[in-house]
Amino acid sequence: MNEGFFSEIKLDNLAEATEDVRDSYATILTYSCYYGLGATNDSILILANVADLITRVLKLFDDVIDNDIDVAYWHARSKYINTDDKVRGSLVNLGTVLFAKAGELLSNLHHRDFIPPQVVAKIQGETFKNIVPVVEGQQASILVENPTLESAVQIAEMKSGCFYGLVCWNAAYFAKFDEDLAHKFFEFGKLFGMIVQIANDMSDIWSHEGNPSDLKQGVWSLPIAYSMSVLAAEERTILESSLFAARNSEEAEKKARDMLIKSGAFVYWQIENQVRINRAKTMLKTLIPNGKEREKLIHLMERLITVTPK
Repeated sequence: MNEGFFSEIKLDNLAEATEDVRDSYATILTYSCYYGLGATNDSILILANVADLITRVLKLFDDVIDNDIDVAYWHARSKYINTDDKVRGSLVNLGTVLFAKAGELLSNLHHRDFIPPQVVAKIQGETFKNIVPVVEGQQASILVENPTLESAVQIAEMKSGCFYGLVCWNAAYFAKFDEDLAHKFFEFGKLFGMIVQIANDMSDIWSHEGNPSDLKQGVWSLPIAYSMSVLAAEERTILESSLFAARNSEEAEKKARDMLIKSGAFVYWQIENQVRINRAKTMLKTLIPNGKEREKLIHLMERLITVTPK
């Protein structure tokens, strides 16, 4: 490992800690939940950075699995890593390092003397506790072959639900030091995570900006799990055959996509997402008194429901 491969984290200047934070669902949630509760401590920028780093790791692992090495490299790049190495194994190792950097950032909260030590310890404990089901969910999405609809939903809740639940928990607890309130935010975050996952799975049935679709990459997404649960045996066989052939055939890819649409998968998940958004809106009315931040999150969720078959 070359000298200078990793950059030292310095938090004397909070702006320095966040200059490379990317605008993502996780960082938006961090700020909106925190500021929406009327809190103003600028150390929330550290938690936003932690959320950003973990987001990069999860996306990096997904990209390496899908063999999108250049995209994985982009997700790995941060102010803490100085390397041009795009080797698959090295990128996975970089993801592990980014996890460690997130932990190091959390430990830096201890150096800010106006933050009670027990608050920092609680945030660290919840972060590491909830990262476990997130990683387990990501592993299950790789290792569980052709999961049932129920299993696919459980995996999504672990992978996406627990992650966004953690993001909301950290922000709310840091704002009010109230565990009961933080757990309510965790439940909102789990809903938000599923909304994001469903929207992404529907959208990724098509290729985007040169990136291949889930069908071409052999990803067993939520729309596929639904279709397999409602189609007759003969149609399931045809869909399975089309999905297998889709990796090398645009015609088979289109056939599989058409079967998903005709089976009602998009209508089903559109309704499921709308139900979750309605529940999340109801929760936000009591959780976030700040109308501006609440409306920002509602607008974000409503944008996620606009995926329609093309």
